[in-house]
Amino acid sequence: DCRSGLRIYGLAPEPTRARLKAWALLAPRLDGIIGEHIETVLAHAPVFREALTAQRQRFHDLVRRGTEALFARPIGEHYLESARERAAQEADLGFDMRARVAISQSLLCGLAEALRKSPRVTKRA
Repeated sequence: DCRSGLRIYGLAPEPTRARLKAWALLAPRLDGIIGEHIETVLAHAPVFREALTAQRQRFHDLVRRGTEALFARPIGEHYLESARERAAQEADLGFDMRARVAISQSLLCGLAEALRKSPRVTKRA
């Protein structure tokens, strides 16, 4: 049951206006953010280099689908199942929670940059 998780994280099951707006800013930049993240990992994390070199597109697609699901699709039992599948595929690639934390940081930084550059976002002192 995903209801308790939704309450813990303050998420609505249906995509909210805020999630959809964030997705509208993030989506056009997502491939670049993921690509830059992969290059950074390849340069600085030799433990993941072999798996990421061999499975670059697979990792990219996992991140893209998971990110789109979080921002632009309903969160329910189907979301939980796809999240479990993603975790299993990441483990199959040889990744652990460190990889999830790192890509999350890259995505958040990319979203922050998109927000900073967006003319639709009000600048506050």
